[in-house]
Amino acid sequence: MMKEYVQSYPQGQLAQPVNKRGSEQIIYSGTADARRLEKQRRIAEKKLGWKDVRQFSQFITPFKWQIILALLLTVGTGLMALPMPFIFRTLIDDVFHRHDVRLFFWSLLLFLAILLLEEILRFFTRNVIGVLSRSVNLNITYRFYHHMLRLPLSFYQNLSSTGQILSRLNEVTSVQQTAIQIVIDAAVNCILTVIYVGVLFTTDWRLSLVVLAITPTYLGVNLYFNRHSRLLSRQVMESYAITNGAMYEGLTGLKTVKALAAEPFFSRYIRQLIIKTNNLSLRRTTFQAQANMAIGTVQALGIITLLSVGGYLVLNGNMTAGQLAAFVLILRELASPLSTLAGINQQMQAAAVAVDRLFEILNAPEEGHRSLGYQLAMLEGHIRMRHVHFSYTPGVEVLHDINLDVPAGTTIALVGRSGAGKTTLANLLLGFYQPEKGHIMLDGCDLRHIKLETLRSQFGVILQDDALFSGTIEDNLTFGLGRSVSQEELVEAARNANILEFIQDQPLGFKTLIRERGQSLSGGQRQRIAIARMFLRQPRILLMDEPSSALDNESEALIQQALKRLAQGRTTFIIAHRLSTIRNADRIVIIDNGSIVEMGTHKELVARRGIYWQLYNSYGRV
Repeated sequence: MMKEYVQSYPQGQLAQPVNKRGSEQIIYSGTADARRLEKQRRIAEKKLGWKDVRQFSQFITPFKWQIILALLLTVGTGLMALPMPFIFRTLIDDVFHRHDVRLFFWSLLLFLAILLLEEILRFFTRNVIGVLSRSVNLNITYRFYHHMLRLPLSFYQNLSSTGQILSRLNEVTSVQQTAIQIVIDAAVNCILTVIYVGVLFTTDWRLSLVVLAITPTYLGVNLYFNRHSRLLSRQVMESYAITNGAMYEGLTGLKTVKALAAEPFFSRYIRQLIIKTNNLSLRRTTFQAQANMAIGTVQALGIITLLSVGGYLVLNGNMTAGQLAAFVLILRELASPLSTLAGINQQMQAAAVAVDRLFEILNAPEEGHRSLGYQLAMLEGHIRMRHVHFSYTPGVEVLHDINLDVPAGTTIALVGRSGAGKTTLANLLLGFYQPEKGHIMLDGCDLRHIKLETLRSQFGVILQDDALFSGTIEDNLTFGLGRSVSQEELVEAARNANILEFIQDQPLGFKTLIRERGQSLSGGQRQRIAIARMFLRQPRILLMDEPSSALDNESEALIQQALKRLAQGRTTFIIAHRLSTIRNADRIVIIDNGSIVEMGTHKELVARRGIYWQLYNSYGRV
């Protein structure tokens, strides 16, 4: 649905979408936006719990030894800075005070050796973390996409657009980029913080108490700003998802946009979405700048307080200048892991939004693959439906009390107005959805008790716009087949589908490359390749959403010939759009408002002068 977002809107609220349809304007109320914002607020206040950590750890635990090695190397690199303050204390209190040239020389050599060792450790650390990150990234991406393929179709229908799904994939990348770094930084800097705090107390306990007194204020300011940053991050991500979805829809529907001369309108619409997203992003950036300024102010006040107390101790002879310098340098080294930990908290708040959205996908229940279901080796193709009811929305039935007996090898045509329930009935046969009431039996076995892989392997589905994929013609013919195919089988399938001549006219034959979704082919060529694919699969049952309804007469004739060959000896369901193509069906089933209202042969139904007769006469006049 096309939505136009107005440019001005209150801060912190999403814009009100306006749908223009002709002269009619539909302005959606802010109720849905308010509910979404309330949901965002609850998510923003929710902290990453152990459940989230356990869930995310499944991507990391296979690489625990690499993580341990990376931790050891990173801790070792961090500890290389520990001797530096004591070297400076020696230089100030001993070397410069006593003019000890020999000690000065050895101090410089030690300083150089530590720097070289630190760089060597840093080199190995970067390499280990790089390999580890790529391994985890591969694991997350594969698991995410594998899970998406196993989700039921109903899950995707609940998402507002394909672009939103693509946006989730992009968010997985952001999680990949930060996951390993967050884990390692958190562990390493916790260890370094404990070590440096211990060193501070051994250096001077009085100044250490001053540091401890300042720390709660520093942490409190961090926590305050982090609490509010998550809501902003969620709003920005959702706005990006809406914008990406709109851009994707515009590109996939570009022909329609151009045909309607709607480029200026659609361009303005996208511009408003981008402005809205940029405004939200700017608010987040401004908020983060305010947070950094507040945290920097607290740090500056802490340093002034520390230098005041330390200077007083030095002036009164209770501490040497070298000890104060060493303490400040150690504190400076401590500030690094503390700042990193505070930054990790900010990263975790931002990443937590992506993690929430990631696990909205990963925690969605997969399609039931019925590991304990029946495997039917040989099917006859006898289908029986008994008192089948189904609804997409509770209380609104799409199918009502469907009773149908289809003997094996029978051709059934499903006829009805748009939205009558024909496609829904086909979806139930394929196991995409389950009946709310009643049973669908295949060779006497309830579909609920048959493994989905076994069930769908026995079906051949041909749609009006069958999907072809980037690759060769051979790749598309054997897609999902699960067995090797000889050249003779390819030729025979192509011949039966009336596509062999076209393939042989190509310089590369079956190795000819096809562009995404078969855009380099005509509609008739795509359909015949899809039919050839079914000849290779040899299904027992065919489901055809009449594939020739939108083609020219020549292409339709070739496809009808191929379909007639394919349907021989198979149970066949045809969702009919052209009544002239189903006159020879064994039975024609008329569906109206989700119920079977008429059933019989063409001659029988015409003689009854009912709904089919009316549809047939209307089609004849057209």
